[in-house]
Amino acid sequence: TRFGVIAYHQLWKFFTDLWITDDSGYNDVELHLTCDTGVMTLGAWPEGLEFINATNGTETQHMRLYGTLDEINKALYQMKYKGSEGKATIEVFVYDHGHSGMGNGEAYTGLSARASFPITILPACDNTCPSDLEVMQTFYADLDGPSWLENSN
Repeated sequence: TRFGVIAYHQLWKFFTDLWITDDSGYNDVELHLTCDTGVMTLGAWPEGLEFINATNGTETQHMRLYGTLDEINKALYQMKYKGSEGKATIEVFVYDHGHSGMGNGEAYTGLSARASFPITILPACDNTCPSDLEVMQTFYADLDGPSWLENSN
């Protein structure tokens, strides 16, 4: 079972381990972020970062950014997501505009990468919410299966 990220109903979930790597150096790359339900907000708005679509990176389901890897990764650090109970997916698409050699800078002919990750949104919790590890341990215990630590690859 792949849970991806654990979040709680209508509570912001912060991301600290989402970043982009590429060999484009100091050249700008394009990043598309989309979530099928809920909303995302960037963690920062570094100087030089441009928004390609009408959003400003605040409480939106889709954003397109243009900037150096450093600018984009600063924006992604502490990005947050909020959704309603159930399942969601965030999709990440990165396009390097051919800066690494392929495509010669022509639109969408260079190298690109796409990834998505699931989000499991649990019911709202009173007081202190359990950690992701506690949720996984409880899930596996309920199935009478091996612990989360034995199943994490």
